[in-house]
Amino acid sequence: MALARSAALVLVLLSVLAAPMASRASAQNKGFTLERYEPSAAGQWSFWVDHPEYAPKLAFQAGLTFDYGHHPLVLGIVQNGEFVQEQAVVAHQLYGHVDLGLTLSNRFALSFSLPVALYQAGTATSGITPGGVGVGDPRLGGMVRVFGDALHDALSLHAGVQLWIPAAGSGNHVGDSQVRVSPRVVLAGVVRHFMWSFLTDFTYRNEASIGTLPKGAGNSVGPELHFGGALAYSDLPRHFAIGPEVMMATVVAGGSAFARDYTSLEVLFGGQYKLHDMFMVGLAGGLGALREPGNPDGRVILRLAYAPEPAREPEVVPEADRDHDGILDPEDDCPDLHHGRMPDPQRPGCPRPDRDHDRVFDDEDACIDDPGLRTHDPQINGCPAPSDRDGDGVIDDEDTCPDLAMGEHPDNDRHGCPLADRDGDGVFDKDDQCPDVPKGDSPHPVKIGCPTVKDDNIVVDPIFFETNRAVLLPASIPVVQSIADIMNAHPEFEKVSIEGHTDDRGKPKTNLDLSARRANAVMKWLASQGVSAARLESHGYGQTRPIADNDSEEGRAKNRRVQFVILKAKH
Repeated sequence: MALARSAALVLVLLSVLAAPMASRASAQNKGFTLERYEPSAAGQWSFWVDHPEYAPKLAFQAGLTFDYGHHPLVLGIVQNGEFVQEQAVVAHQLYGHVDLGLTLSNRFALSFSLPVALYQAGTATSGITPGGVGVGDPRLGGMVRVFGDALHDALSLHAGVQLWIPAAGSGNHVGDSQVRVSPRVVLAGVVRHFMWSFLTDFTYRNEASIGTLPKGAGNSVGPELHFGGALAYSDLPRHFAIGPEVMMATVVAGGSAFARDYTSLEVLFGGQYKLHDMFMVGLAGGLGALREPGNPDGRVILRLAYAPEPAREPEVVPEADRDHDGILDPEDDCPDLHHGRMPDPQRPGCPRPDRDHDRVFDDEDACIDDPGLRTHDPQINGCPAPSDRDGDGVIDDEDTCPDLAMGEHPDNDRHGCPLADRDGDGVFDKDDQCPDVPKGDSPHPVKIGCPTVKDDNIVVDPIFFETNRAVLLPASIPVVQSIADIMNAHPEFEKVSIEGHTDDRGKPKTNLDLSARRANAVMKWLASQGVSAARLESHGYGQTRPIADNDSEEGRAKNRRVQFVILKAKH
């Protein structure tokens, strides 16, 4: 820990001392490095946006990163608000980075990266050459874990600083002429299989330009603000991670922040795999959406690293208490079962038993295998409530009608049953003198539950036939069925006449014949329903016996009728 604190203090001092050095640099400095890709520390599961890792003991990592950029520096003109490329000063650029890492403790890590320009090609113009092979500015870095673990927790916080030493000079576009320093903050974590990180930093960098063109957009750099994000699907037991990364930078000098020509945005997508718990290989590709000098329109990255899995400190195993109930396993009769809020006084470490889980403990439960209700009666305490399927308050064992509630009018002769009303006319069968025939809209004044018989006529609703035919319409079937029910329920009606009538439209002889045929059709239908033919006769009277004025439609409708006249009845 003392070593880690000392190293952190050194990095802070370097950051504080280097910042004024960068800010005092002359605006007339010429040349700067075109390589804008800064690889994450060797052995990390990311390419650009840090996802910090630490080890409990001293650990070493090393790697090589190859970065190819297409068209990292182009010159052109702006026409109608759009950039039109005219010349690719640097058309192809290949860098190699030597990456080293040193983990000092589970809270502090150091990194080192040395960029080497392996190949640069393009067309010289305006005093700018494509550059060539050369060693760039070495980069030193340090990271401190503030809280959390980026590989095990959903959220962790880290602080760090990076320092570039201007060892290469500004020739060949491989280095800056002044110190660069970048304090940074990283948030990172892992949720299920998703590894994420977010980076923000401020890079102190001297304002510089290249070529003979006036300093401005496209050929100059300055102090920058960076934002980066990464998200990867990871399966660390299977040693792989794959996903996108985004890095955004904007120059903050001279009011240029987030202006189009002073802002860059690159998107990468790649994956890494670890072999034998120590060798990592990664491949990524990306595009430049917004571009500053050095940002290519396309990028390919290959990473190779030696990064052994860090040795983890063995966990300190406390004295065994597997169920964490405060009673050590050798003394616990239930070492894998917490005794809960109601421990069993007879068995240390065990909960008070409740086999049927009805919250009535077994020593009080009269039905220990059947969930039930707590009661004050020890004979039925913890037993299921008696079944009452129809919910009428009469238990099924005593209910004659267990699936039919007795309702507001129970049958005293059948326990748990309602009073019967077979014809559904609201008169219970015990009082209904016609239990199978509804009393209808005009109940009989004397015979309870029976339909009305008025002036020796049986009053019914209208009966309808097909036009000019003696064929009953379906709507009339319930009406004639009610007549059949009445006849069958009242054998005292020994003789009933079925009489057909019409209005005065049409020829009298035709109306007489039609009314007779319709009356006869009704008689035959009643006979088919079990009414004895000896009790029936039919007659047709045509238009000879109107009961209303034929001058109106309402009157004619009343005259078109079938009447049932009781000719003989027992009293």
